[in-house]
Amino acid sequence: MNEQWRIVVASSNLEARRSLGAALSAEGLEPICASGVAECRAALQAGDVGLIFCDSDLKDGSYVDILRLARRGESKARVVVTSGSPDWDEYLRAIRFGAFDVMSLPSRPIDLKWIVTQARRDDRAQNYGPNVQSRMTA
Repeated sequence: MNEQWRIVVASSNLEARRSLGAALSAEGLEPICASGVAECRAALQAGDVGLIFCDSDLKDGSYVDILRLARRGESKARVVVTSGSPDWDEYLRAIRFGAFDVMSLPSRPIDLKWIVTQARRDDRAQNYGPNVQSRMTA
C-alpha cells in the first residue's frame, strides 16, 4: 500500500473534528482535518487520500458533495459518513449514494479501527487487481 495513504476528517463541528482526529491519532494515524467541502477538495487535490470521514451536513455542503469529489479523477478515497444520530434510513441513503460506511458519533475505538482496516484492505485489493483474493489466500 502507498505509504502516503492519508485520512481526512471533514466536520463543521470543531469538537467532533477534534475528537475523531484524536481517536485516529491514538491509533497511530495522522488525520488531516477539514471544516467543509472546500478544504476537503484541497486535501484530495494534494493526492493520496485513502479515507474520508465526513459529517452528513457540512457548512458548505453535504456528504454527497464529498462523494462526488472522491469519485473524480484518480481518487480512490473511500467516504465514511459520520452522524450524531444513527438512523437506518440515513445509513441506507448514504450507502446508495456510494459511501463506504456510516459511523455514529461519538465513535467507539473498535469501530474506528475496523473501518480503517477495511478501507486499507479495499485499497490493497484495488491496487493488486481482481485476483488479489486468490493470491492472498494461496
